[in-house]
Amino acid sequence: MPAREPAKNAARRRKAGRVPESRDRPAPTITAAHSVAGVTGGQQAHTQARTTIAVRGARVHNLKNISLEIPRDKLIVVTGLSGSGKSSLAFDTIYAEGQRRYMESLSSYAKRFVAQVAKPDVDFVFGLSPVISIEQKTTGSNPRSTVGTMTDISSYLNLLFATIGQAHCPRTGEPTPSRTPNQILEAILSLPDGSHIELRAPVFKLYGEDLDFVFTEVRKKGCRELIVDGRLMDISAEIELDESNVRNMDAIVDRFVVSRRHEKAIRAGIANTLLIGDGLLQVQIIKGASRAEAERFYSELVSASHHFVYGGIAPEYFVFNNPESACRTCGGLGVHKLTHPELLVPDPRRSIIGGCFVREAFKYNPDTWDGRVMYGLATALDFSLETP
Repeated sequence: MPAREPAKNAARRRKAGRVPESRDRPAPTITAAHSVAGVTGGQQAHTQARTTIAVRGARVHNLKNISLEIPRDKLIVVTGLSGSGKSSLAFDTIYAEGQRRYMESLSSYAKRFVAQVAKPDVDFVFGLSPVISIEQKTTGSNPRSTVGTMTDISSYLNLLFATIGQAHCPRTGEPTPSRTPNQILEAILSLPDGSHIELRAPVFKLYGEDLDFVFTEVRKKGCRELIVDGRLMDISAEIELDESNVRNMDAIVDRFVVSRRHEKAIRAGIANTLLIGDGLLQVQIIKGASRAEAERFYSELVSASHHFVYGGIAPEYFVFNNPESACRTCGGLGVHKLTHPELLVPDPRRSIIGGCFVREAFKYNPDTWDGRVMYGLATALDFSLETP
């Protein structure tokens, strides 16, 4: 009879991952498109951190101290018999560890409002990315219920599209330029040091307003100089202009000499100009560059050729269940119903009263609302309900 190994040594070897304990149930199988992960040393796990997810000593539920490596950037399928530990590996180990690490990255104040996540019984998981768990659900026949809505993937996609999406003009199809104040600041600071610039905000004269009212509103915003059709004018005092000949007006908000030392002042000037210009700003280079030139910046979505200002991109614009953003053709259902005359009237030899329409579409009954509407149409349009 062979001598039994001391329990203390056996436990130590099991902890190191050299003696598998799973004798009753087979371990789950990890299958990838081109590779099957095996068990390697800890040093190799660190060297392959960018290509694999290394799990060492997983002992969650019925997992018996297993170690494995899962290829990254591949579609991985975890298969096995019932009770072999598929969910314990995927959800209770890998997902739980990723969720715990995310919770640890939150501030102490934020942790007060969320439940704490316990560390799964595993030695370590290396090479883990941010994780998302999708719950398994049964599908329904509702056309507004899709894979995206049932798994909440649509919410992430809506946020992604709103963040990195590029809007285009609905008339010309050209991209609508839009920059943040920080991007405008970097564009200005990229000019040669010592360049003289002007920050200008466009001034619009609305229908029914006169120039005196427009000039008064510009003065209230702290501007005293206007560029009217290319001419510099001082509006600190009353001036007279022929309103019928005025085409373009720009208010000079501030002047700067480009330098990193003036970054704070230029940033404040950009914010003030965007506020006065309702999200529109023009940088006029006076001196210092190769030639005097102007460049327009927009913090809103603007069609430069048509001068149309559009609303910003928001996540709710990509929700097909929202009446404001749903497709005008199908209403967000994804199905456009059309009427086929041959299917609607299978027997044209019958009259409307005689049942020429299919029963699902219309059945004439003078005592119902639909029947009275059909009778009214026949009277108004002068056709007979008894004629085929």
